[in-house]
Amino acid sequence: MKTKIYTEKKSVLFVMLAVFLTMTLLSFLTPMIADDYNYCFSFADGQRISSVGAIVESMIAHRSAVNGRIVAHSLVQLFLMLPKAVFNVANGLAAAVFVFLISLFSDAGSDKKNILVMLFSVLSLWYFVPQFGEVFLWLDGAFNYGWAMLFSLLFVLPFYLEFTGNRLKIQGWVKIVYAVLAFAAGAYSESISLAMLFTALCLFAGVRVQGAKTPRFLTAALAAAFLGYIFMMLSPSELSGRTGEFSVSAVARNFEYIIQQTLTCLGGLYCVFMLILGVSIEAELTKPKSERDIRPVIFAVIAFLGGLGSIAAFTFARYFPNRAMCASACWTIVASAVLLSRVFLRRRSFVSGLTAVLTVLFAFSFVLGVLDIAVVHKKSNERLAQIAAAKAAGERSITLEKFVADTKYSPAYELTDIADGENEWPNDAIAWYFDFDTVSGKR
Repeated sequence: MKTKIYTEKKSVLFVMLAVFLTMTLLSFLTPMIADDYNYCFSFADGQRISSVGAIVESMIAHRSAVNGRIVAHSLVQLFLMLPKAVFNVANGLAAAVFVFLISLFSDAGSDKKNILVMLFSVLSLWYFVPQFGEVFLWLDGAFNYGWAMLFSLLFVLPFYLEFTGNRLKIQGWVKIVYAVLAFAAGAYSESISLAMLFTALCLFAGVRVQGAKTPRFLTAALAAAFLGYIFMMLSPSELSGRTGEFSVSAVARNFEYIIQQTLTCLGGLYCVFMLILGVSIEAELTKPKSERDIRPVIFAVIAFLGGLGSIAAFTFARYFPNRAMCASACWTIVASAVLLSRVFLRRRSFVSGLTAVLTVLFAFSFVLGVLDIAVVHKKSNERLAQIAAAKAAGERSITLEKFVADTKYSPAYELTDIADGENEWPNDAIAWYFDFDTVSGKR
C-alpha cells in the first residue's frame, strides 16, 4: 500500500513538473504585447513604474479612470517592474498549482488518487479554454484571467470540502490569512469573482441544508469576499463607464452575440460535460442506496451554472472578448474532473476512452500552438533588433511589422499589438516604452 501511494504521489508530481516546465517555456516565448506596455507606466502621472509606492498611486487613479480591478493590475504593474523572467517562472508555478488544485477537488472523498483524471484536466484546459494565450501566457491577461481562476479555486476549495464532508484541519493563523485574502479574491474580477461567489454561496447554503454547522472562518471569508466584490464594483470607473447601452434592443443584441460566441467556443466542452454528467448520474443511481452520494453531482451543476453566470454578466457590458469565457471553461473542467473521479472505478473504460480522445486532440493542437508561439517569438526578436538599430541611428520614429498569429495559443491571435495610426493605442505606449516620438504599424 505504501508503495502504491508513493507511486501515485510521484505521478502527480510528474504531471505538475511537466505543466510547470511547459508553461514556463511558453511564457518565455510569449513577448510583451498590448496592455503590457501601458501598465509599465503610472496612471497617476504617466511616469515609468519604479516602486511599490508608485503602484499604489497608479492604482488609485486606475480605479477612478479605467476599472476597479486594482488587485489584478497591481500584480501586473509589480511584475512589469521586474525582469520578465520572474513572471515567466511565477506563471509556470501558478499553472502547476492550478492543476494541483483541480486534483484536490476531484480527489475529495475518493478512495484513490486518479492520475488519469488529472491528465484529463490538463488536456482539457489546453484544448477547450478560449484564447488560451491571452488567458494563461500574456502577462496582463494571465493576472486578469488565469490567476483570477487560481485564486477562485483556492477560495472555493474549503467550501467544497465542507460541503462534501471532508473538513480540513486548519490552524488559526491560516484561517485569518484566508479571510483577509478572501477580500482580494472578491475584488479581483467582475466576472470571475462573480462565478466564485455564486459557487461558494451555494456550497455554504448546502452545508446548512445538510444540518452541519458552518465554520466561522468560512462565514467571515464569504462576507469579506462579498465586501471585496462590492468595493470593486463601486469604483468610479465601474459605475460610470464600464456598462453598455441599456435599451432592450441593445441588451438583446448583446445576449444574442454572447450565445453565438459561447456556442462556437464552448459548445464542444459543454457537450462533454453533459455526457459526463449523464454517466455520473446513471452510475450513482445504480449504486446501493447506502453508497449513493449526490453531493459531487450537485457541486458540478453549481460550478457549471456559476460559469454560465459569469458569461451572462457580459450582457450589460460594452464588449465581450472570448477570453471572458475563461471562468465558464475552467469551472466546467473542474466539475467534469470531480464527476470523472467519482465514476472511475465503475466506469473505467468511459474515463479512459474520453481521455484518449482528448489526448489525440491535444497532440495536434499542442504542436500547432507551440509552433505558432515560436513564430511570434521569432518576429518579436526581429522587432527588438529593428528597434535597437533605430535607436542606435538616433531615429525618433519607427514603423513596425504587426505580429500575425494563427492559433488561440498566441496572444497576438486576437490582440492588437500594433495599430496603423501613430497616436493610436497601443502605439503610444510602445513609443513611451522605447522612447520614440511615434510608432506606427504595417502588415
